[in-house]
Amino acid sequence: MKRKIITLLAIAAVLCSCSNKASDDKYVDIDEAKQQIEDQRLDITSEGFEYDNKAYNIMNANQTIDDTYFYSFNYPNIKINLSSGRVQSVCNIVGCAHTENSPGCLGYLDFCSPVASNDGIYFVRENKVFLYKDGEESTVLENKYYTDYEKENYLDNKYVISAIVISNDTLFVVCPTYFFTYDIETGEASDYRSLSNSLCLSFAVNGNYIYHANQNMELFVYDTDTDSKEKIADKVGQVCSKYDKIYYIQYDDSTPNLYCADANGDNAQKIIEDCYVNYCVTENSIYYQSYSQKENVWRCDLDGSNKEKIEFNDMEEDYAAPYYSMVTNDSISHVFLVDSENRILFDFEDGSAEYTAVVFEE
Repeated sequence: MKRKIITLLAIAAVLCSCSNKASDDKYVDIDEAKQQIEDQRLDITSEGFEYDNKAYNIMNANQTIDDTYFYSFNYPNIKINLSSGRVQSVCNIVGCAHTENSPGCLGYLDFCSPVASNDGIYFVRENKVFLYKDGEESTVLENKYYTDYEKENYLDNKYVISAIVISNDTLFVVCPTYFFTYDIETGEASDYRSLSNSLCLSFAVNGNYIYHANQNMELFVYDTDTDSKEKIADKVGQVCSKYDKIYYIQYDDSTPNLYCADANGDNAQKIIEDCYVNYCVTENSIYYQSYSQKENVWRCDLDGSNKEKIEFNDMEEDYAAPYYSMVTNDSISHVFLVDSENRILFDFEDGSAEYTAVVFEE
C-alpha cells in the first residue's frame, strides 16, 4: 500500500537544514526537495463541485468540506488544502499567533455542526447560527424557543441548538426535541415542529422525507407532503440518506449492524455486521469501522460485498486505531478518516483502500 505523509515541518527542515558542526554541513538538492513536495500533494479535483446535504451525525459534527479545503474544527481549528495538502489555521488574522489566548483568533472558537455551502460555512454556537466567510463570522439567526425538555435539561441555555442540516436553500435547525427551517434566500423561518419527547441524536433529509433517531433509539420518518410521521425501526443509532435509500445502524442484541432501506423505510435489510456508528456511504462504497474490534477499518461495496480491510501497518509501530470521524463529498469522490486523537487525516479515493496520510502540523 502506498503511503504519503504530509508534514510541512518536515519539508521545512529539509529546505532549511543546517548544523553547528562544520563536519556535518550539507548542501540541499533543491530539485530533490521540489520533487518531494510534488510527491506529497493531494491533488483532489474540485471542478464541478457541488455541496452535499450533510446529515447531523454526532460522529462527524466538527468537519466539513468546500471546493478548496477540508475543515476540522477541533481545537485548534485547521483547514487542509485539497490540492496541496497544506495544513493551515482557520484564522487568517495577520500576525496572529493562533494560540488559545490570542485575541480574536478563530482557531479556538466553537464551530459546532459546520456545514459548507455556496455562501460560506454555516455553524452553531449555543442558541445562534452563524456564517463564516472570508475569515469573518456573522449572525444568521437566534433561537428563542424551547420546550419543557430543554428547560429541565439545559439549565444554562434552554434555547440551545444541536445542529444544522442544509437541503437545497433551506437550513434545517435541529434542536434537542424539535426543529424549524430557515429559508436562506428570503431569511424567513418556519414554525417549530416537534420531533419527539427525548433527545434527537441523528437527523437527515431526502426530498420530502425527514429522518430522525432519538435518545430512546427509535427511528422515525416524517413525510412533509402528507404531514405524517411513522416509526420505522427500534434500537437505532446514526441515520443518513443517499440517493433513494436510507442507511442506519440497528442494534441486534448488543451488536450494531448497518441496515439499508427504501426512502420511505420499506424493504429494510442488513448489509453489514459489526458496524460502528461512524460509517460513511459514498457513490460506490461504504467505509466503516468495526465496533467489537475498533482497530479494524473496512471498505466494501454498497451491498456489503467485496470487503477490503484497510491496513495501517505502515504507520508508526505503536499506532492504534481510535474511533474515527468519516467525512465525504461525492463531487470530489474522496473519503476522509479523521483521527483527532493523533491529529491525522487519511484520504481515500472512493473505492480504494489505499490512503494518503496528512499530519495536522503547521
